[in-house]
Amino acid sequence: MNCPRCGSEDWKSVHLLHAEGITATATTTTGRTKGGGIAYAFGRFIPGLMRTRTNTRTAEAQQSGLSNLYAPPVVRHRKWDVIMLWVLALLLVVGIQQHPLQGVVGIAVAGMAVVVSARRAKAAKTTGDDYMDRVACRKCGMQWTLPTTNNARGVI
Repeated sequence: MNCPRCGSEDWKSVHLLHAEGITATATTTTGRTKGGGIAYAFGRFIPGLMRTRTNTRTAEAQQSGLSNLYAPPVVRHRKWDVIMLWVLALLLVVGIQQHPLQGVVGIAVAGMAVVVSARRAKAAKTTGDDYMDRVACRKCGMQWTLPTTNNARGVI
């Protein structure tokens, strides 16, 4: 398969391009010194008795600009959907106690909120699934989705 824009055969999966651009490093440094300095021990100052030990640990991750370009889509937490559903449930309980018609309207609004929340979650899942099927041309940078395959593992 060739790139639709430039015709190059040099393409790669977007998630692999993203993973290749991340470098993680971790280092540990341990040091020990004996003697030197002046330490206070046994009620007096004694030269050369001080001992020190240091441990330093660092960890960092670096990401290339190309890797950042091919990062997966961000799926945001739906906290406002949950808060909205709790507020609507509270209004529903209060509405049923005050007047039955308010309860019916509350049920309808709560049902619509559940449907909207479910559609948003489905759209986020579809976006994530589409990301795994995308490839990018390494020559011109164009991204496209490969046609589905019928092999057992679904790997292209």
